[in-house]
Amino acid sequence: MSSRSTRRMLKEAMLLLLLALPLAAGVNALRPDGIPLLENFAQREAEAMRLRFKTLSPLQAAALLSEGRAVFVDAREPEAYAMAHVPKAVSLPPKQAAEGKGADLPRDKTIVVYCDGMACGASHAVAEALLRHGLDVAVLENGIEGWIMTRGPLERSE
Repeated sequence: MSSRSTRRMLKEAMLLLLLALPLAAGVNALRPDGIPLLENFAQREAEAMRLRFKTLSPLQAAALLSEGRAVFVDAREPEAYAMAHVPKAVSLPPKQAAEGKGADLPRDKTIVVYCDGMACGASHAVAEALLRHGLDVAVLENGIEGWIMTRGPLERSE
């Protein structure tokens, strides 16, 4: 086989590949069960976590708090808790929750767990530990950032 015919075959193969890729991408986009080529995996992970835990919006959580039907748990580190937290929130970082602390939280109230915000996983780690104690647990959407954005009250530790 001459180098000229080899080059020609390579060009034809490249041309076929260039034609096939957009066609395959178009068919994939039209199929309802197509392969998720451009999926946001962080968003998918957040959705999976949301499905595992009951979530409450800051307004829903505030309503439970004002009715006395919720206890808030701050899953952030103690320094962040000391700076500002939801009034009467209990500080319970993930390490302490993994050690079994939090089992004495009230069983007749919803335990609303929060951390910094959407990117923080501490609230989910604490919520999972509290679920093992059989508590009614919910994660606060958008954490304390969401709480602040809805003008929820805050208090500081002395």
